[in-house]
Amino acid sequence: MAALYCQKEDAVYGRGLYAARRVPAGSKVLMEIPVVHVVTMAHKACQFCLGKPQDTPLLGCAGCNKRVWYCGKDCQRKDWPFHREECKGMAELGSMGERYDITATADLNLLDHDGNSTRLLVRAVFKPSQRTPQPSNGFSFVSYKDKYIFKYGGSEPRQKCVPTMNLLDLSSWVWSEIRMNGPHGRSFHSSCACTLGGNASLVITGGERCNGHTNSDMWIFNFGTDTWAQVELPDECIIQRRHHSAVCFSLPTSQMQVLVSGGSLNYKAPLLEMKLLELEVSNESKWIAKKVEVYGKGAACMSTKEEILLDDLVDVLEEVSDVAANWKGLGLKLGLRPSTLEKIGTTQPQYYLMNTLTAWLRQNDNVKKYGLPSWTTLCKAVESPVGGNNRALAVRIAKKHNIPI
Repeated sequence: MAALYCQKEDAVYGRGLYAARRVPAGSKVLMEIPVVHVVTMAHKACQFCLGKPQDTPLLGCAGCNKRVWYCGKDCQRKDWPFHREECKGMAELGSMGERYDITATADLNLLDHDGNSTRLLVRAVFKPSQRTPQPSNGFSFVSYKDKYIFKYGGSEPRQKCVPTMNLLDLSSWVWSEIRMNGPHGRSFHSSCACTLGGNASLVITGGERCNGHTNSDMWIFNFGTDTWAQVELPDECIIQRRHHSAVCFSLPTSQMQVLVSGGSLNYKAPLLEMKLLELEVSNESKWIAKKVEVYGKGAACMSTKEEILLDDLVDVLEEVSDVAANWKGLGLKLGLRPSTLEKIGTTQPQYYLMNTLTAWLRQNDNVKKYGLPSWTTLCKAVESPVGGNNRALAVRIAKKHNIPI
């Protein structure tokens, strides 16, 4: 049979597709998969596959008070990347039959009476990207019930840590990007997934920031509510580390156990201990670590709260005030260049030690080469002949912060 249409150039209408033969009424001329689609309220059918099962009732989405329907859990799961952004808005707007107080022009009717044009616009704007994730280093990869694979974080080629989460649907092998507000970007962290309250939950722990500092936090992402929640960690539950492993288990009554093992603080001090944290949720967005058990703690284990940040400057000043007179030697031992110390020497004498420690905590000059700011690095510098030759002060600091020396 001859082709239905052909491409040709017309003097009046220009180049285009033209019928190559007589086309009977009702013939299928062109078929194209829509970018996005919605099912109107007047036609109750599955939002994903458009089917109307005869033997089973349609399943309504609870998030938007059953304003979108599906023929089953599988179709609802596959449509969730599209329905995610409109779900909360539909619940807040009330009935989709509600008329909007908007005057539209004759040429551009942005909002129709039942809101379907609005839904199409939202679905088009927030349509999940089907491109594979950007190349990165130090990201986490975790599977969930042989249905999904989650990719979180990592650093891009320009050393930029990204807080991006991508989801691979194993039934269709299609990637999508999950837009969210949550923890800052990180790499060399750990992640794990389990089921809580019927929803998939992803747990992120530790990792390295773009500035080289090690995270000591824990976050939980609930795919049912699309929300991040930071876990409140008491001092004994601190899990500051990178390059570590973690696994989580769901428990009855909205509880979870997370086992964190191994890793290091600064690439030089491996952590041999394992911490088992028992978490509970007090409300929808607040998780608390109520119990922790430590395994393998011994002489080889180091404190997991060793890293020093710029916010700790006052505490550090108090700790090393005994060697204030030797601020220049201490700075050299911590990795600061002589030129930097000479510049500090032009300031007021009472600020010599403070400016030296500030430059150290900001990781200026060769600080990373000598070891990232930590109590261990500080103790070694204070004890060294150049940095102060004060063994008693180093022992006192080490004992206070529970670190070996």
